Amino acid sequence: EEAGEIRWVVPNGIARGFIHLLSAPPKSGKTWFGLTLAKAVCTGTPWAGADGIEQGPVLWIDEEMGAPLMVRRLRQLEFHEDLPFHTISLAGFRLDQALDVSRVIEEVERIGAALIVVDSLRRCHHLDENDNSQMRHLLPMLHALANTGAAVVVIHHDRKRTLNDSSEQERSSGALDLIAQVDMVFGMRRDRD
Repeated sequence: EEAGEIRWVVPNGIARGFIHLLSAPPKSGKTWFGLTLAKAVCTGTPWAGADGIEQGPVLWIDEEMGAPLMVRRLRQLEFHEDLPFHTISLAGFRLDQALDVSRVIEEVERIGAALIVVDSLRRCHHLDENDNSQMRHLLPMLHALANTGAAVVVIHHDRKRTLNDSSEQERSSGALDLIAQVDMVFGMRRDRD
């Protein structure tokens, strides 16, 4: 009650002002998942079986694939040039650099972003992902992005799995302190069949 009503971008799934982590193995469709979400937010159309998607601008921070591949994927998903989809592509954005984060915040405020997607976490910092004390430095930066009022979705790679990995948190790469302090963790698996 003190926090007020949650403003959902995707009802009961992705909320403004919250940090969401999408963790999955390489080549499992994380970027496609994110791009379909981005298109749904840009257009306000149903997504993943959910209606009532909030329509608004999206800021995609691409440190994973670069503009040529991004453009190809956007065309495949039939993004139109008039959609409020904004990208920062291979610009060397680093979550561990306050100046980079403040520039992104300025852009988020300028466009009024409903959603920020960071693709991918491991390419957006110079810290040791297996060291809780280092990864703890990313949390204030992620919270600064969420404090803009946009929903933040961070795409993240799974680590190599062991037989004891029973939850999405245990499968996510790197220090568990970071993973434990985000608001929601999503996992996905590709059905190879």
